Amino acid sequence: LPLPSGSQCLRDIFITEISLLSVTWYPLPTSFQLYPCDTCGRQYRSKISLQRHKRLECGKEAQFSCILCHAKFKHKHSLLRHYNVHIADMKITNTFENADRST
Repeated sequence: LPLPSGSQCLRDIFITEISLLSVTWYPLPTSFQLYPCDTCGRQYRSKISLQRHKRLECGKEAQFSCILCHAKFKHKHSLLRHYNVHIADMKITNTFENADRST
């Protein structure tokens, strides 16, 4: 079967790729030990995660901000992951523009 032409085909491919990246969260077993934060109530599966939360996140202002949309993040790795959103948007826009020019 021939594929549909133009930007609609590219959108379908992109949506398919995004759906493959979706994450399924499974509930924790009922006997699993959780460590709650005494300040905000968030719960963690390990003491080290709770300690990191208290040191870097809880009650702290987000210190990393996106230069493109000014979204704020408490962790640098979260900001770097966020930039992939903008990169993907630019790739899609360029792909659709190129597809529109070729038709």
